[in-house]
Amino acid sequence: MVVRDFNSALISMLRNLEEVEDELAELYSELSELAADELSKISLQLISRDSAKHRDILKGIEETLLNDLKGSLSVEGVAAMNRELESKLGKIREYAATVRGGVTKDLANRLMELEDYETIALSMYEYMLSSYESASSRVLTSGERSRMEVIKSIIRSIIDDEKFHKELIGRLSNLTH
Repeated sequence: MVVRDFNSALISMLRNLEEVEDELAELYSELSELAADELSKISLQLISRDSAKHRDILKGIEETLLNDLKGSLSVEGVAAMNRELESKLGKIREYAATVRGGVTKDLANRLMELEDYETIALSMYEYMLSSYESASSRVLTSGERSRMEVIKSIIRSIIDDEKFHKELIGRLSNLTH
């Protein structure tokens, strides 16, 4: 029973993370259309494309992540991360609705709100990476070890993107004040 609940929680966490990336990709794209200057527009489009890329990567490696992370994560940790993701996903959707609904708010304030969403995505990827680091310490075949190293490299790439997004949003926020 615990295994099924754990598997369900892990699947839910990964799918929620995919949805967060999907919602953020759409939201950044919509915000880019509202940007008054070309630099902000291009920057928001860049973040939008990266978020869509992250969503696609997660979907592509979901089965591998599920298989690899099963024995590496605590049920409590997965459940806590999933609750956090569900909460943020709801807030992202509410926020997107205000953008789509034409609620006017200056771009700087919108960007400050988005920094929080980038932080949660970053923490999820860091959690996955640390779990892979732990899993790598197990006895593995050379093929399993190589596959895990590739996945860790992919996750590190996403983490680098998320850190860049957070930095860029902060700088755009200063630019638009």
